[in-house]
Order: sequence, then structure tokens, then C-alpha cells
Amino acid sequence: MRTVIDANVRDRSKEAAREIRRFIEEGIIIREVGRGTFVSGKLSVHAAAGLGVPLSSNLDLDLVRQTSPRDLMEFRLSLEPSIAELSVVRASGADIEQMQAAVDQSRVAKNLQQFEDCDDALHNAIAASTRNPLFSAFAVIVTEIRNQGDWGALKKKTLTDRMREVHTVEHVDIVDAIRRRDAAAAYAAMRVHLQNVKSMMFKDDAMQLVSYRSDRQERRVGILTDDHVIDIAAAASHHGIDVNLALSMPALIQAVVEGKIVLKQLAAAAPPAAVHELSGVKLDAPILPSTILCAGSNYRAHNSEKANTPLSGKEPEFFVKTSDSVVGPDSAIRFDAALTQKLDCETELAVVIGRPGRHIPIATALDHVFGYTIVNDVTARDRQGGHKQWFLGKSIDALPWGRSLSPLTRLLIRKI
Repeated sequence: MRTVIDANVRDRSKEAAREIRRFIEEGIIIREVGRGTFVSGKLSVHAAAGLGVPLSSNLDLDLVRQTSPRDLMEFRLSLEPSIAELSVVRASGADIEQMQAAVDQSRVAKNLQQFEDCDDALHNAIAASTRNPLFSAFAVIVTEIRNQGDWGALKKKTLTDRMREVHTVEHVDIVDAIRRRDAAAAYAAMRVHLQNVKSMMFKDDAMQLVSYRSDRQERRVGILTDDHVIDIAAAASHHGIDVNLALSMPALIQAVVEGKIVLKQLAAAAPPAAVHELSGVKLDAPILPSTILCAGSNYRAHNSEKANTPLSGKEPEFFVKTSDSVVGPDSAIRFDAALTQKLDCETELAVVIGRPGRHIPIATALDHVFGYTIVNDVTARDRQGGHKQWFLGKSIDALPWGRSLSPLTRLLIRKI
């Protein structure tokens, strides 16, 4: 990237003039007739400061060009949540107002570039609020690389109007957490935002895992790719990987978490014998969990649907369902008139835990999540209401699950 040098540089001292001549001789400064004078990108930090050249022009152009969007996201995920956390402690009221202004301007952005400019302004303001020059320099690097073609092309293809709305809400959450001086919430909000940006941009990372039965009728675990299912155990065997790691969804999840199986590699190099037509298999529930822990009244809109029934307290309401009530995505829901006259269905997001843990901080909670699927929470309301415990009404013989389980690389909802 080239940055035009301020015209006032010609009026500097003789020492600065000598430096400029040296820079021209060394190719650091380029003069083009009819266009102007430019910095090539080789300028040192101190020399750039002495000439009044913005720090962004100091970056090594090779570094900018060699850094892929994936490299950038990895870099950002490792640092920006901690930067947001530090901003909670150090940001002034004026800093927070500057962040809020960037969010407000993003709401009225007329095109992608305007939205990206507002996004840059927000992240730069958060970094600057830490009063740490290294974090500010980090923000400059991010902006510089984001201005190159690869990132812009990806964003243009993936940043829909709907995703802009989602990112704006995420930005609001980040700024609100900083304003409330809630370090854990700021860290978590920034991490969620960046994970969603990564998932949106790199759709080839999307992976849908299924459990299915073929002609042999044995339950298998597979990767769903459009109209085909890849038998993971067969693909693993082909590559000399222990088949036992992929004979069930829980075993596969553990193998993936421990790094013993890389799903993307298996999908890319699956032998023809491991690939089945989707129309030739029957999909089961993607996972038969040992424990199904459900949260009741977990958002205000649902509480309003219940005629504003008062919540029992600040602690969440939990109930369990039995794993033998789980059925597949295409299975029928039996209506037993002898059991209930008020059969109710609710589409719910199911979070599949990959790593065990206890007393997990909010900031690292997503590190324990393997992926997501959806369930149809079928309830016998008249049975539920007649008992202090919800078990009888909530564990009737039907809990349809979505057709696939999507690892955390992308939150992808499929039909049930």
C-alpha cells in the first residue's frame, strides 16, 4: 500500500531533507511524474515518525500480501478478546462515546465499504482505549491487511444485509459490556463476534455430521455434503486411522476434540467406497446423548407467552429428558390421547458439549462447545402442569432431533 507524503515535508530541516534524498536513492520513497511522491513500504518506524508519515505506511508490504484472511482471523482471535477485556479497565468516557459513535454510524452505512470503515473505527477505538501503543499498532496492522483484496473480496461475497445486522448487534454487545465495566462479558462478546465473522467468511469450514443407516441397517456416523454422506469410519480406515474412533457420534466427538481425527481432511480425501447417495440412506438423530439438560423460561419473550408467569428467581430453571425419548428427524410424533390432550412442540437450539468442565467462566464457555443441532421439544402440557417436577410432561416418547450436528466452525441450522 502506498501513502502520499504530506507536502509540508519539503519545509523540514536540512537533516530531514538529506534523509528524504537517501530514501529516494534507496527506493524507500518513489516519485512518479504526474502522480506524486509515495512511500514504498520499507520505511522504519522511527523514520516514518520523523517524516510525519502515518504508521500504516510503515508496514512491510510483503507481510501484508502474504497474510491470508485466515491468518488474520487467527491473529485477531488470539488478541482482540483480551484487548476488549483491558478496555473495560482503561477506557475513558470519551473513548466509549467514540466507540458508540462508530456503532451508530454503522447502522446508517449505505454500502459495504462504509460499514467496513465503521467497523475499523470501532476496533481501532477499542485498541486505542487501552493506552497501550502495541495494541494500537496491532489495530493498524489489522486495518492494513483488511484493506487488501483478498479480505475485501471475501467480505463482499459473504457480508449480506442480514449479517450486517447481526454484526451490529454484536458490536452493541461489546460496547455495552465495556460501558458496564464487565471484563468477562467484553471478552466473551468480542470472541463471539470474531467467531461469527470467521464462520461467515470461511463457509468451506462448515461441517454437518449425521448418524444414518444404510442397507445394512447398522448405525453409522457420516459427514453430510450436499446430496452425499461420507462414511467417516470407512474414510478413517482408508487412511489407517483407528475405526473405533468413528463408530459412534460420542466417540467421534472425543476423537475430534483430542485431535485424533481431522474431519476436513477425511472429507477431502474420502475414497469412493465411503461416499453414499443421501437418497439411499435413512438419517437418524445425529447423537444419542447420555444426558439431555434443558433450560426452561430462558428468554423473556417466552415468559411473555406464558402470560408473564413470574420466574421463581434469578437462577435458571433446568429439567432433564431421557435419552431413550430421542427420535430421528423424519420420525413421527405419536399423539397418545390417553396420556395428554395438550401436546405442544417447540423448536429449540441444542448445544452439544465436547469438553467436560465444572465452574466454567463465561469467557471460556464456548471452548467446551463442540457444535449445535436443533430439537423439537415435545411436551405434554397438561402432564407438566399437574406436577411440581417437569419430568413426566417433558419426557414423553418423542424428542425429534435435527438431521445434522454442526461443529462450532459454523452455526448452521438445517430443517427438521
